[in-house]
Amino acid sequence: MYAVLLLFFPYLVSYSVAYLVSIFISYFLNSKFVFNEELRIRKALKYPLVYVNQYVLGALSLYLLVHFLKINKLVAPLLVVVLTIPVTYFLSRRIVRGKKAIPPQDGLGFDQSSDL
Repeated sequence: MYAVLLLFFPYLVSYSVAYLVSIFISYFLNSKFVFNEELRIRKALKYPLVYVNQYVLGALSLYLLVHFLKINKLVAPLLVVVLTIPVTYFLSRRIVRGKKAIPPQDGLGFDQSSDL
């Protein structure tokens, strides 16, 4: 979507529109398929906060990559995604699961409570 929007709009506008569309789909997919949680209005209303944080981090990173590091404006969003995925995952998990107890993990992030 971003690449198509670039045909009509500047890169930051294209990034913003593509970003907003992805938020609507993300809550549903993360709730149902990633975290196996029921959809809740209260959580859905909080969920965009994840993406406000991701947007600010992503837009700032995109700007720095394109303007200062002179990375191609088609390649720069790929680097932005690599940076923002971990942040988004942990914030999404916190909102979708709420304050449920999270199983203890070792230093590598693996669940120690499993039988494996």
